[in-house]
Amino acid sequence: MHEEVRPSWATPLVVLVALWGLALIVLTAFLIAMSLIGQPFSSSALIASVAVGFGAFVTLFPVLQWLRKLGNQQLRNTVLPGVITMVAAGAWLMYLLLQPSTGF
Repeated sequence: MHEEVRPSWATPLVVLVALWGLALIVLTAFLIAMSLIGQPFSSSALIASVAVGFGAFVTLFPVLQWLRKLGNQQLRNTVLPGVITMVAAGAWLMYLLLQPSTGF
Protein backbone atom coordinates (compact mmCIF):
# COMPACT_ATOMS: atom_id res chain seq x y z
CA MET A 1 0.00 0.00 0.00
CA HIS A 2 1.26 3.48 -0.88
CA GLU A 3 1.91 5.62 2.18
CA GLU A 4 0.93 9.26 1.78
CA VAL A 5 3.70 11.73 2.55
CA ARG A 6 2.69 14.59 4.81
CA PRO A 7 4.00 18.06 4.02
CA SER A 8 6.61 19.39 6.45
CA TRP A 9 4.27 22.16 7.59
CA ALA A 10 1.35 19.85 8.44
CA THR A 11 2.40 18.95 11.98
CA PRO A 12 3.26 22.54 13.04
CA LEU A 13 -0.12 23.67 11.69
CA VAL A 14 -1.95 21.02 13.72
CA VAL A 15 0.09 22.01 16.80
CA LEU A 16 -0.84 25.68 16.25
CA VAL A 17 -4.53 24.78 16.05
CA ALA A 18 -4.20 22.62 19.18
CA LEU A 19 -2.56 25.52 21.06
CA TRP A 20 -5.37 27.79 19.91
CA GLY A 21 -7.88 25.28 21.30
CA LEU A 22 -6.04 25.21 24.62
CA ALA A 23 -6.05 29.01 24.70
CA LEU A 24 -9.82 28.89 24.19
CA ILE A 25 -10.12 26.52 27.16
CA VAL A 26 -8.15 28.96 29.33
CA LEU A 27 -10.33 31.82 28.09
CA THR A 28 -13.44 29.77 28.93
CA ALA A 29 -12.22 29.25 32.48
CA PHE A 30 -11.43 32.95 32.79
CA LEU A 31 -14.86 33.98 31.55
CA ILE A 32 -16.63 31.55 33.88
CA ALA A 33 -14.60 32.84 36.81
CA MET A 34 -15.28 36.41 35.76
CA SER A 35 -19.01 35.75 35.66
CA LEU A 36 -19.19 34.02 39.05
CA ILE A 37 -16.38 35.11 41.37
CA GLY A 38 -15.69 38.44 43.07
CA GLN A 39 -18.28 40.60 41.39
CA PRO A 40 -21.99 40.66 40.63
CA PHE A 41 -23.20 37.85 38.40
CA SER A 42 -22.61 38.60 34.73
CA SER A 43 -24.88 36.70 32.36
CA SER A 44 -23.06 38.10 29.32
CA ALA A 45 -19.72 36.72 30.56
CA LEU A 46 -21.34 33.35 31.23
CA ILE A 47 -22.89 33.30 27.75
CA ALA A 48 -19.53 34.28 26.24
CA SER A 49 -17.84 31.45 28.17
CA VAL A 50 -20.34 28.95 26.75
CA ALA A 51 -19.66 30.23 23.23
CA VAL A 52 -15.89 30.10 23.72
CA GLY A 53 -16.15 26.63 25.26
CA PHE A 54 -18.08 25.45 22.21
CA GLY A 55 -15.37 26.97 20.01
CA ALA A 56 -12.72 25.09 22.00
CA PHE A 57 -14.60 21.82 21.49
CA VAL A 58 -15.02 22.47 17.76
CA THR A 59 -11.32 23.30 17.51
CA LEU A 60 -9.86 20.46 19.57
CA PHE A 61 -12.10 17.54 18.60
CA PRO A 62 -10.69 17.20 15.04
CA VAL A 63 -7.14 17.60 16.38
CA LEU A 64 -7.71 14.80 18.88
CA GLN A 65 -9.14 12.64 16.09
CA TRP A 66 -6.05 13.39 13.99
CA LEU A 67 -3.80 12.32 16.86
CA ARG A 68 -5.85 9.17 17.49
CA LYS A 69 -5.48 8.15 13.85
CA LEU A 70 -1.74 8.99 13.97
CA GLY A 71 -2.07 11.69 11.34
CA ASN A 72 -3.85 9.49 8.79
CA GLN A 73 -6.67 11.96 8.31
CA GLN A 74 -7.06 14.75 5.80
CA LEU A 75 -5.33 17.86 7.06
CA ARG A 76 -8.11 20.11 5.80
CA ASN A 77 -10.69 18.36 7.98
CA THR A 78 -8.38 18.70 10.97
CA VAL A 79 -7.44 22.37 10.86
CA LEU A 80 -10.44 23.99 9.14
CA PRO A 81 -12.64 24.25 12.29
CA GLY A 82 -9.72 25.76 14.22
CA VAL A 83 -8.99 28.26 11.46
CA ILE A 84 -12.66 29.24 11.38
CA THR A 85 -12.65 29.88 15.14
CA MET A 86 -9.42 31.90 14.78
CA VAL A 87 -11.01 34.05 12.07
CA ALA A 88 -14.17 34.51 14.15
CA ALA A 89 -12.17 35.57 17.20
CA GLY A 90 -10.06 37.91 15.08
CA ALA A 91 -13.16 39.49 13.55
CA TRP A 92 -14.65 39.94 17.01
CA LEU A 93 -11.47 41.62 18.26
CA MET A 94 -11.37 43.91 15.22
CA TYR A 95 -15.00 44.81 15.88
CA LEU A 96 -14.14 45.69 19.48
CA LEU A 97 -11.10 47.74 18.42
CA LEU A 98 -13.09 49.72 15.88
CA GLN A 99 -15.84 50.71 18.35
CA PRO A 100 -15.92 54.39 19.21
CA SER A 101 -14.51 55.38 22.56
CA THR A 102 -17.03 55.61 25.39
CA GLY A 103 -15.00 58.20 27.26
CA PHE A 104 -13.83 56.10 30.17
